[in-house]
Amino acid sequence: ISPVRCVEAGLIGGGLLAISARVFNSPMAETGSIPPLVYLPLPLLLLAAVRFGPAGVNTSLLIVAFLSISGAVRGRGPFAGASAGDSVLSLQLFLITMSIPMMFLATLIEERRERDQAMRMLSGRLVTAQEEVRRHIARELHDEIGQMLTVLKMNPESLREPARLASNTRTVDVCVENVDRAIQQARALALD
Repeated sequence: ISPVRCVEAGLIGGGLLAISARVFNSPMAETGSIPPLVYLPLPLLLLAAVRFGPAGVNTSLLIVAFLSISGAVRGRGPFAGASAGDSVLSLQLFLITMSIPMMFLATLIEERRERDQAMRMLSGRLVTAQEEVRRHIARELHDEIGQMLTVLKMNPESLREPARLASNTRTVDVCVENVDRAIQQARALALD
């Protein structure tokens, strides 16, 4: 883990500690109402889910749960109600509504990261395979076609002998030139 990520995790954890301590340990405003400040840790929980995945969001949720429970036990914060049963129910509902979506979000983001990494690795292997096929085709072009063209070139050259072909040397020369050009093009394809 890089030092930057450690600092980022520390800042998220410190921010959650500060915000949760303030929200869940403050004197209760009204009985039966939950102030909007209860949702103040939500942006840091989202950040933990996005940046650190399930491990980060679960650690962050642990901080929020610990501080909200400790505040409720001491009779402070938004979950300190008239009866212990109401306090526990409100606190449980709050923790459920915060925890489950955050864990799902973190899991989905982590799965997406893994899928993207697998796609990048697969793309790299695909490019490598394409290059290997190109090299193989180039070798085949150079080796097989080059040999065939050389044989074709040798046959008309043997016709240049005066005993075999006295009058058509110009036609044979054109054939040899065409085969030479084909050999050069096959070599150029193989080297590209």
